[in-house]
Amino acid sequence: MSASESAAHLELKRLALIWAQANGYPITAREVSLPNLRFRLDAAAYRPGATRLLRFDTRRGSHRHFTVPTVGLCTLFECKASRADLVRDCRNSAKLMERMKELTLLRLELEYHLKLNCPSLMKGDSLWPEYETAAFERSDHPPYQKVVKALATLSRQLHGQTKMENLFRWNAANLHYLVTEPGLIADHEIP
Repeated sequence: MSASESAAHLELKRLALIWAQANGYPITAREVSLPNLRFRLDAAAYRPGATRLLRFDTRRGSHRHFTVPTVGLCTLFECKASRADLVRDCRNSAKLMERMKELTLLRLELEYHLKLNCPSLMKGDSLWPEYETAAFERSDHPPYQKVVKALATLSRQLHGQTKMENLFRWNAANLHYLVTEPGLIADHEIP
């Protein structure tokens, strides 16, 4: 149990695993790490598969049904007890990338104007002025600082807060369940 988990979150995990076992998933676990993803899921369940085949039994001289194991059904459960946690993990990478592109263009434009208007930022590290670099991190220009801060925030969101989207992109399981408190999310908001 993590110190940051609420009692409501732990209860949702417990209920998800009880539901899985009651619905034919004999193998269940909490806090499951996925090999290709950099985060853990709240719960996972597995139901081994089996197929019945009709084959000729040479010993008996007749047809018999044989059960052959097959790949089973993997189900992942993501439990959310708070809306803030849900919104954080459901960010859309396409929207984040588009916004980062816009802000990067704005940052480049601001840097161009800072080079022209703030010669004190220039490092003096080149013989030709067009190749000279600038120390934009020393700039105290509020719009530039705001854009840089927004880009850092978007980068953190893109690389650490797109959990649900990554689950679907990586085809992490056959079924994905979002387990929430009643009324936490509307139907149209479900990822």
